[in-house]
Amino acid sequence: MIDFLQENEIFVFGSNTQGKHGAGAAKQAVQWGAIYGKPSGRQGQTYAIITKDLRDNSFVGWDFVREQLEILIEYTHVNDDLTFLLTPIGTGLLS
Repeated sequence: MIDFLQENEIFVFGSNTQGKHGAGAAKQAVQWGAIYGKPSGRQGQTYAIITKDLRDNSFVGWDFVREQLEILIEYTHVNDDLTFLLTPIGTGLLS
């Protein structure tokens, strides 16, 4: 797990459809600016990718994750001064 971010680093993590950052990497992301209630996109020194649908606690599917990753990739091209640190996403909570 990542414990410290440099000024130009962005912590990319898996989120849920309601932006409830209460566990795992999402909970850790709060310390770097993840906004409770905002499920996706740039937030402080973080970037959220929705992976879990809280209506039924299911995985949103790789097609939806892929769409979000394509948006992230475009974002990285526009912000090439930043370094993006990705956690495993879509894997469930890791111990």
